[in-house]
Amino acid sequence: MKLFLCYNFNMKLIIIRGNSGSGKTIITDTLADKLGAEKIHIDDFKSVILRDLRVKNKPIVLNDICKEAMMEAIALLEKMKSGGAPLVIMEELFYNEKFTEELNKYCVDNNIDVQWFRIEREMEKIIEAQESSERTTRKIRNSKEDIEMMESRIRENVIEGEVVIMNDGNIEDVLREFLVNISREGVGKEIFNEFKIPKH
Repeated sequence: MKLFLCYNFNMKLIIIRGNSGSGKTIITDTLADKLGAEKIHIDDFKSVILRDLRVKNKPIVLNDICKEAMMEAIALLEKMKSGGAPLVIMEELFYNEKFTEELNKYCVDNNIDVQWFRIEREMEKIIEAQESSERTTRKIRNSKEDIEMMESRIRENVIEGEVVIMNDGNIEDVLREFLVNISREGVGKEIFNEFKIPKH
């Protein structure tokens, strides 16, 4: 059974960011399923945009892809808000300070309560996850140099009030840490034991 855990009338947006391979997707999917939340994977938009550019043999400019994907994500967020969704979980790298500021401004202008989380993970584990075959079905693959560059840019983009959570590989502990911190913004942590967290 899905549990809606928002107790105010504003939409609540939980943003999970971190490097490729840090565990953003599985955390987002699991939290969204258990909390009855909508979810937005911005990488999905990037993958579609990238595929379209390749099919049309057009130049690939990463910043342009990220900008278009962000616009589509905000449009989807607006649609979810109009539909009355109380809780949305969004995940992406979010290393671009300008995009971060634009999203925060959109949330303020539209009375959306936003809380930022960043997942950190050992670089060795990030690279291992990036190279695993199961990620090639949807994710954009990156080189080791790309991953290290993104890690540096993510850390440089300091977001006030952001909660940093270490992913040590124990998904149950990571999810518990999320729930404890989300509870400070109005979501009850007492329901944690009411559902089972999958172990990986």
